[in-house]
Amino acid sequence: MTLKEALHDLSYTLERAGIDEPRLEAELLLGQALGWNRAQLLAHLVDAIPQESTSVLSSYVQRRVRREPLAYITGYKEFYGLEFLVDSRVLVPRPETELLVEEALAFAQHLQNHRRSRIYIADVGTGSGILGVTLAHHLKNADIWCMDISPKALEVAAVNARRHEVIERVHLIRGDLLGPIGHPADLIVANLPYITDDDFHSLQPEISLFEPPLALQGGPGGTDIIERLLAQAGERLRRPGLLLMEIGADQAAQALAAAVESFPEARVSILKDLAGLDRILRAEL
Repeated sequence: MTLKEALHDLSYTLERAGIDEPRLEAELLLGQALGWNRAQLLAHLVDAIPQESTSVLSSYVQRRVRREPLAYITGYKEFYGLEFLVDSRVLVPRPETELLVEEALAFAQHLQNHRRSRIYIADVGTGSGILGVTLAHHLKNADIWCMDISPKALEVAAVNARRHEVIERVHLIRGDLLGPIGHPADLIVANLPYITDDDFHSLQPEISLFEPPLALQGGPGGTDIIERLLAQAGERLRRPGLLLMEIGADQAAQALAAAVESFPEARVSILKDLAGLDRILRAEL
């Protein structure tokens, strides 16, 4: 069987399993089995599939048909131009979270313009470390405290911090929200659980069956943990300072009200993602 024929069969199998982009995922799974990138694969479609790769590919296909996330099978996900290790200990990074990074980098530049020599950042609920590690990669004068209640998530974040050579400025701490740090931060970033308990079970199977519930479920109303962080953050944020937090698309009113209560003197707003959905709570002091 040629690689082209294998791709055709694999695409059909994935399509029948309800996968949204079967051809693209077929290419990525086959490339992973071969140890090739997508360009290498497309350049050798007339070649026969190596015998030693067939069993590996078969196991990948079985996992994906069961709706295990593609990123868990390949072992990585790109975020803001960097490649991150991901597995079932952490959430799969989403592209809409990149908006939070863009806002954080813009505010860091504002602080630098005001001659703040070191920037202290708190990444609350760090998971795989995508926020803290990405910010450390781009901000050479920043120290980042990455906190998570899950020791397994912190293991993944440590791997990613070493991979991107920022481990000396990324401090990984187990604890609940801002509890582990005793000093104020210039910037607080957070992607906390915000799915309601009822909505969790209606999510697509890649999420509800495989991603860690601890990182997804935000209580009966979805904003329980968000509101707890806001209550803590008022006295942990320096002036000038900025809090950025991802929220659910239907949580803007509740998040704004909680932010105004915790930061009555702050400029509070909601930022929309590229799909036009409410996505980021922004509170600047």
